[in-house]
Amino acid sequence: GVEAASAALSDERLPIQVAAAQALASAGGQAVPLLMPLLEEGVDPLIKRVALQSLGRIADPSAMPAVENLAAPGQPNEIRKAAIVALAGFGDRASVDLFRTAAGDEDIGLRLAALSALREFPGGAADAAFGEILPNFLGTTLEASYTHALESRGAELARTVYRRYLSDGNPSIRRRVAVHAGMLAEPSAVPVLMRMLPQAPNDRDLLEALAHSSCVDYRSMPDPAGVYEIWWRDHQRQDPSLWLVDGLEGRDFALAQNFIEGSGASKGQIVSDLLDLLEKGPTFLRPAAQLYLTRLTGIDRATISPGLPPAAVLEAAAVWRAWLNGQS
Repeated sequence: GVEAASAALSDERLPIQVAAAQALASAGGQAVPLLMPLLEEGVDPLIKRVALQSLGRIADPSAMPAVENLAAPGQPNEIRKAAIVALAGFGDRASVDLFRTAAGDEDIGLRLAALSALREFPGGAADAAFGEILPNFLGTTLEASYTHALESRGAELARTVYRRYLSDGNPSIRRRVAVHAGMLAEPSAVPVLMRMLPQAPNDRDLLEALAHSSCVDYRSMPDPAGVYEIWWRDHQRQDPSLWLVDGLEGRDFALAQNFIEGSGASKGQIVSDLLDLLEKGPTFLRPAAQLYLTRLTGIDRATISPGLPPAAVLEAAAVWRAWLNGQS
């Protein structure tokens, strides 16, 4: 109980103190007065970090100013990291500025802590922060950590963020954004990717992004770049939804007929067809299926990648199945 943990905090043995600070995380608001003194100067850094973790789990507003103070620049990095992660538990929008600042720090651990906090933080302020901090991560060793954190919040959100940088003045950022957007089947990435292709006709990243975003896979061709040039010449003025229709040619999916304007198919029928494609179709078309599912239903979910096991795809698709069932 709280009394036992309070007594253990006075024990001379560090492991006992650490265990007590950890145990207080489940005691709720009554533990806050016991944990707050552990944030003061002179307290062992390990004890301080554990106290921050416990306060983040309790998320009592009275503790937030002290935690914010330890998350600010000028504090030791290890303490600052623990405070940033703890602040995510409070869910206060004011903390997003501290996350944004940490995301631009030179210390890799702090930048990862900021990503961890933003990934779990609810609301539009965190979504906006992801867009602002993108240049701190793309083209660095933390690029994959950033894109994973962003895309775990929603593929449509990620596409929105990536679109902002498709005309960025930094060629490296523009290239990486085009690849990531293309992997999510973002149609506006295609012209950017096509402009890059002549300089790197065998680039695996560019070709994979083009397969996802154009909905046709020419990667196994002897000259994939040349075939994509021909495809682009013939399709660049089409509505991108027709790219998906063309990509389904020769495949037994009802979407090929129902996704065309004037088909008479209802929204529910099209959503059902898209789910069929998502769950049973070629894996490189999963991003396009997810894009149109989101835009038709308004439901955004984490990226469903081509490498996701079929059972996990079915689980991820359940939210759109539930939407569909609610229409009947």
